[in-house]
Amino acid sequence: MRSAKSFDLYQKTAPHKLALLKKEFAEQLERFRKMPGTRIERMRILKEIRVSNGEQVPLDRIEAEIRRAIQYENEEILAKIKQLTDSVLDSRSKIRRSTVDARPSGPGVDGNAA
Repeated sequence: MRSAKSFDLYQKTAPHKLALLKKEFAEQLERFRKMPGTRIERMRILKEIRVSNGEQVPLDRIEAEIRRAIQYENEEILAKIKQLTDSVLDSRSKIRRSTVDARPSGPGVDGNAA
């Protein structure tokens, strides 16, 4: 079980680590997309780059990281779409409220004699 102090530290560092990981995945995906060759050739090139940096990594992990980066990218796109649709719906509801408020009211307005 974690102590309160270490739990607070974990809460503060985990989002930061996740953000860094997402950034690394995005950079790797960008590099992957810019490379010429087939998918497996590009993954092998990425593996060689990482091995030359001193990191032993299997192709399966690189493939999983590429898939994860694409997933994060799609989630960001969907979040932006949702934000845009929410803002459009919100602005429409404001317009409806303002037109309802602007309608005249009182006796005789609806065509009935008072």
